[in-house]
Amino acid sequence: MKKDDIYRSQFRLPYSLYEKLKESADANNRSVNAELIIRLENSFLFGGMEASNNKEEATLTAKEIFRISEDTKKILGLLKKAEVTRIDIINKKKDDE
Repeated sequence: MKKDDIYRSQFRLPYSLYEKLKESADANNRSVNAELIIRLENSFLFGGMEASNNKEEATLTAKEIFRISEDTKKILGLLKKAEVTRIDIINKKKDDE
């Protein structure tokens, strides 16, 4: 990304929200800035969500996105285990030959 492609800004947000963002960024091995960008991009990608003043609607949407994220992490973990098992089977067949 070129320097001209970046808009520098400074936003104010509640400290409790920053703490959640920081915790999530740490868990995902990202900077807070990268975590914020991904979350903003996803908010536009998933169903073209419009900004809403309805806090209940926004909370439900955030919960659903979190659930999908957690489910995705579980699936990726299972896929990694399956790949390790597949490699072990291949290596065992080679050893048996």
